[in-house]
Amino acid sequence: MKNWKENRALACVVLAAAILGGTFGIGGAKLSSAARSVNETYAQNIAGDLALRAAAAPSITFAAVLPI
Repeated sequence: MKNWKENRALACVVLAAAILGGTFGIGGAKLSSAARSVNETYAQNIAGDLALRAAAAPSITFAAVLPI
């Protein structure tokens, strides 16, 4: 009977480690993947916006921006 209780304690520890590993390991990997996707999308959009602004910059005059 003593041997069974020792195995039960070990089983509880292994189960807790599996739950924590699954929660933080797999969940953390999915979360970092989602964050990376958002950052890549933002970087692509901001690069396109800056390119459009740079292309339009020569046509902007101060008189149009600040009427006197």
